[in-house]
Amino acid sequence: MTQPTRDLALAAALAVGFVALLAAQGWGIVGTDIAPLYLAGYLTAQGQPELIYAAIPSFVGEPVARGWVEASAAAGLENVVAYVYPPLWAALAAPLTSVSAEAFSNAAMVATLSAYALTTLAAWRLAQPALSLPLFTAAALGLSLASLPFLFAWSLVQPQLVVIALTFWSVERLSVGKPKTAGILLGLAAAIKVFPILFALLFVAERQGKAAATALATAAALAGLSVLLMGWPAHAAFLAAGSELAQNTLLYGGNLTFSSLAHALIFASDIESFPPDNTFVSTRLWISLTSYAALLLGAVATIRATKHLEEIRLPARLTLLTMCFTFFAPLAWAHYYAPLIVLMLAFYGRLPRAPWGVALFATFAMGISPVGRWLISLPGTTPHLQIYMGAMLAIAAAALIMALRPPRSPLSGA
Repeated sequence: MTQPTRDLALAAALAVGFVALLAAQGWGIVGTDIAPLYLAGYLTAQGQPELIYAAIPSFVGEPVARGWVEASAAAGLENVVAYVYPPLWAALAAPLTSVSAEAFSNAAMVATLSAYALTTLAAWRLAQPALSLPLFTAAALGLSLASLPFLFAWSLVQPQLVVIALTFWSVERLSVGKPKTAGILLGLAAAIKVFPILFALLFVAERQGKAAATALATAAALAGLSVLLMGWPAHAAFLAAGSELAQNTLLYGGNLTFSSLAHALIFASDIESFPPDNTFVSTRLWISLTSYAALLLGAVATIRATKHLEEIRLPARLTLLTMCFTFFAPLAWAHYYAPLIVLMLAFYGRLPRAPWGVALFATFAMGISPVGRWLISLPGTTPHLQIYMGAMLAIAAAALIMALRPPRSPLSGA
């Protein structure tokens, strides 16, 4: 057995152990964020697709449709949060609801954890850190066990872990000259959550038009399949739900975005404490426009700041764009930041300016630490956690950009 084969086998064993450990702890518990998918599939199988988005009004303080509550009870579930994914996944989940919600959640937990574990291999291949694959896998998965964003995603059985894996492997495939595969994977990720389609900008920046076009075509094809399977009324309800959510901003400590931060500050006098329990306020147009402008400017700045790089340009762009796209998105839960755990570690031994690398890792360690739990518990109307996350992201982005700059030449004195 060759050394690469031994390393891969050991890394696989570590990943299996990681999945087994966490799956055992959550076995038999229906994840909060996988229950809506089960119920949407159940409703589809029962011939009631019109109820799939019936719980969306609960997000903005309105009553949940009675049919949703009754269906939840019939499926053996209670207090199921709203289903916010495209109708396609309800159609695909429908035949799987012949098993219990517990069995469905168990399988989903194994699948999401396995997908996340595979991101370590993608990141290692993409960045080639100064660590062997087994050491990198052990370090990345070990850090994940201490990271609030990842633990949040695991406890909820969040499909975001699959989205992370698809996005990582999309960029990894691009790095080895497989633009069509890269586009297909990104298009699939965007069919689960629309957010990843923004990374098509990375393809454009890399002058990989085929990858960008394939991503868009894949997402469009899956949207067409969704309409074919579920019909237009379900999609009209999905679009209406998205529009309703876009017109309102969630003021909650777990929504770690610039939009949530800005709205919390201007509405501070109208709330008793922060984070309020799922309180929505009417979205201010100027805040939305500022968010989108910052997102676009951040993407342009990322491309310009990394254009001199060669070997680690892709992981650098993926990391910086993840920070930018997540913080300036209209809605981003804490688990949206989980990819940064693996990405930051992937730069180990690959940064030209080591002191800035130390600053980067120190900032990152603070960002994923239990400090967040303390901040979110503080009384008052100040959005402490949003401010903290914004500051950590800004410092980490600046430290990474500085660490990626070529070392100063002693001959030039610069």
